[in-house]
Amino acid sequence: MFFQSAMRVCSSLKDLELAYQVHGLLNTGDNWKFIGPSHRRNFYYSKFFSLLCLMEQIDVTLKWYKDLIPSVFFPHSQALIDLLRALDVANRLEVIPQIWKDSKEYGHTFRSNLKEEILMLMARDQHPPELQVAFADCAADIKSTYESQDARQTAPDWPTGSLNCIAVLFLRAGRAQEAWKMLGLFKKHNKIPRNELLNEFMDNAKASNSPAQAIEIVRLASAFSLPVCEGLAQRVMTDFAISQEQKEALGHLTASASDSDSDSSSDSDGDINEGK
Repeated sequence: MFFQSAMRVCSSLKDLELAYQVHGLLNTGDNWKFIGPSHRRNFYYSKFFSLLCLMEQIDVTLKWYKDLIPSVFFPHSQALIDLLRALDVANRLEVIPQIWKDSKEYGHTFRSNLKEEILMLMARDQHPPELQVAFADCAADIKSTYESQDARQTAPDWPTGSLNCIAVLFLRAGRAQEAWKMLGLFKKHNKIPRNELLNEFMDNAKASNSPAQAIEIVRLASAFSLPVCEGLAQRVMTDFAISQEQKEALGHLTASASDSDSDSSSDSDGDINEGK
């Protein structure tokens, strides 16, 4: 247990230099024999690798990643999340699709926390077109794992964040048709899309000069009684040439959303008064 205890101390102290000394001692002579069975070896290397992700230069960390995983130990999902965060700090997000590919080989295909971290990092900011294409391919592959879970579960549940991220990644890569299909999943799973996503869809509708799609975005916002509904309707009025019939449809949608907001406010007021 010496090496496990020593590396745990290094991790607690965030002392990378000491960790290297402990690791050097482990690899001196036949000391490696004292690391113990596989679960103890995994504990040791997990602590060591997480410390590398936190403290080491990213190129050095990636070299350790290739040297240690999976030949020396199989990482748990948190070790891969630590690596993803190190890539984020170092602005090396282009490596993410490879990490996802590796994750599947290591048996983490259905680890929601890992998938959500990957999607969040890819969708957080805009990137050059080539990288957006790679991210969209990665997002499509992750989407397929959720669909696989849908088929196996009687009550499947898509995380709201994952739905938002996959949709926006499709939009940014020019995969508009797939992105618009994602909106159906929000309805199917009763998940509320973020305002930022709805605005990106509105940008896409404007770029393709499609008032019908723009109105569909307002319709979705109205269905969820979102406060952003009125602002989206104003964008349609400003950015598109629409017919009188479409104007009337917008009016009905915003009125419906406002009525729902009023009903919710009344219910809340009633609850407050009852509590007094």
